[in-house]
Amino acid sequence: MKKLSAILLVLCVLFSFAACGGASGGKETLAGRWELYDEGSTAPKTVLVFNEDLTGERTTVRNGRTEVNAFTYTDDGSVLFISYDNKTTQTFNYTLETGKLTVSEGVVYVKAAE
Repeated sequence: MKKLSAILLVLCVLFSFAACGGASGGKETLAGRWELYDEGSTAPKTVLVFNEDLTGERTTVRNGRTEVNAFTYTDDGSVLFISYDNKTTQTFNYTLETGKLTVSEGVVYVKAAE
């Protein structure tokens, strides 16, 4: 009887991990604030904010000027499509790792702490 109880307990734990996406709590998502830094800089030169509703904002600082552009986006898990209000669309291949978004050409954004 103890063996049966132990087996049932293990199965319950395994099913509960499967139901919530595993022991790690799930994988990284695009949603959030991503920052790109110049080497040696403490202030981000570009910030991408991806919202859950598939909208976002890109903030870029160049020569002391700040430019903010709103966008909408879609992705298929490896390709990101960003459409700006001026009707231009950018397409990027990308990979996500914990705290790291790497887009085409090896540009690496770091996820900002929440």
